[in-house]
Amino acid sequence: MVSWIDFGDVDSQETASPGRGFWANKDYFWSLAMDSIQIGEDSSNNYAFSDESGQAEIVGSGTSIYTILDFNSPDILISKLWFSDLSSKLAKAAGVKVTYKSGIMTASCKKDWPDLYIDFGWGT
Repeated sequence: MVSWIDFGDVDSQETASPGRGFWANKDYFWSLAMDSIQIGEDSSNNYAFSDESGQAEIVGSGTSIYTILDFNSPDILISKLWFSDLSSKLAKAAGVKVTYKSGIMTASCKKDWPDLYIDFGWGT
């Protein structure tokens, strides 16, 4: 089961930087090992993945998860292993109340949501 966050259409005026190149794994997908997701500007608000269930594909240093990139989608697909915890931390950082009904999380779109910084371990 996969859950998702839909960010809508890309707004080129909202980019934080011009981006950078990277090397993806040479497998069937364009994949990388994702280390964590930082929520907002505060580096201490970092969401690291854990796998108590033993169901995730842990790669790299043993704390990274196998991540497939799809540049044509405005969605971030997240395993249910982490969706509830990560979405709750994101809502808390934004200061919004979220509701869950029939497996769907809803929240106000009128709020300034924090930026997400996805760490693929490029600095290491």
